[in-house]
Amino acid sequence: MRQDRRRSKRVTVQQAVSITLGKAGGIVTAVSESVSSGGALLYCDRFISPGSEVGLVIVLPLEVTHGISGSGVVFRRGSSRR
Repeated sequence: MRQDRRRSKRVTVQQAVSITLGKAGGIVTAVSESVSSGGALLYCDRFISPGSEVGLVIVLPLEVTHGISGSGVVFRRGSSRR
């Protein structure tokens, strides 16, 4: 069995996410699969290159938090949704 090396607890939550694409400002809608204070697993219909700077807005259920927003960099890209 693989040991989980994550530093932050990951919460499974499927929620709509708005992604702002860098300085161009285009907005893409995505769906979260899981989130943590260290990252998020998101799925969207548009290709976003690894290394791209993005802004995120996600409103999580009250059981998780009141909401979170931030910016980040695309770390990796998967080929399809599970």
